[in-house]
Amino acid sequence: MRHYAPAGMTTKEFYFNHVPGLSNSGLTRVAERMEGTMTRPMPVNAFRFGSMVDAILTQPDELDESLTDEELKKGIRFSEAVKSNPLARTLLDQAEPQVIISRPITIDLDGIKKEVVAKCMLDGAILRMKIGKDDKTTAARTHPQFMASIERFNYDRQAYWYMEVAELDRFVLIGI
Repeated sequence: MRHYAPAGMTTKEFYFNHVPGLSNSGLTRVAERMEGTMTRPMPVNAFRFGSMVDAILTQPDELDESLTDEELKKGIRFSEAVKSNPLARTLLDQAEPQVIISRPITIDLDGIKKEVVAKCMLDGAILRMKIGKDDKTTAARTHPQFMASIERFNYDRQAYWYMEVAELDRFVLIGI
C-alpha cells in the first residue's frame, strides 16, 4: 500500500508516527537483541547530518529550522556532490522522493515464519520501473571504504528489505 503524508505533516513525521509496520530500523533493534548488542550508542550526529542532506536533496521545505549556517553549507556541498554524478543526478531528477510503502510479508527468523506488516520509506523511487534508491552520507573516500560501511551499517539488509516491501527489482545505494 502506498502512503502519502497529509497536508501540514512532514513525510518523516507521518512515516514514523502514523504508518504501522516493521521498518528497517525495527529490524536493527531485533538483530541487536538477538546478538546481545543493544548497548551500542546511536550515532545521533551522523543521523542528523544525513537527514539534513536528504532534506536538501528531496524535500527542502522539511529542513530542520535549528540547523546552523555551517551545517547547511556542509550539507549543500554534499548535495552538490550528488548532483555532479550522472547516475545519482538522473535518479534524483527521475525518482519520486520519500516514497512510503507498507504491505504484509512473511519473515523467517531462524526457521520461525511470521507474517508481519512491513514498511519502508525510500529516499527515491521510480515505481513503474521497479527501482529504488537511498542516499548515504559517509566518511568513505574510496569504493572499498564505502563497501566496508555497507557491511558495518547493514545497508545491504536495508536494500533487501526495501526491495521486498516495495517489490523492486533494483536498488541503488548512493554514497555521498
